[in-house]
Amino acid sequence: MVDKYLPDKLYGFTARDGEQIYFHVAVFDSAGWPDPPPIVGEAVEVEFDPSTAKEGKVARASKVTRLVEPTLCRGVVDSFDATQGWGFVVPSDGSTHVFLHRSEVLNRRLPLKGQTVRYYAGTRDGRLRAVYVEIEDKP
Repeated sequence: MVDKYLPDKLYGFTARDGEQIYFHVAVFDSAGWPDPPPIVGEAVEVEFDPSTAKEGKVARASKVTRLVEPTLCRGVVDSFDATQGWGFVVPSDGSTHVFLHRSEVLNRRLPLKGQTVRYYAGTRDGRLRAVYVEIEDKP
């Protein structure tokens, strides 16, 4: 599972058998599926050589492969506090609210209540989270 991914720095971390493993997006294989980049919480298969771990550093992955095609979701912003930088999206299927953080919104735009957004569903700390969020309409 992808534990952390920093899109602006193009690297992330995953774990295997309790061991943290570093990966660069260059070794990420989306298995032929189009976008998006790695999603925190998604299942991946990791290939690495444990000998790449230097003293005090984690091992480096030689290949990280996406196991399931990510689903593009659509929903409506139910709430968003611009001061706090977070809110919630109600998915179009009406299921459980999804957490939305400003750091996941593309093009540096902040969403407003009632706007329709497209996103991929990720998880962080066991909670559903909207990632790679695009605002579809203007207020």
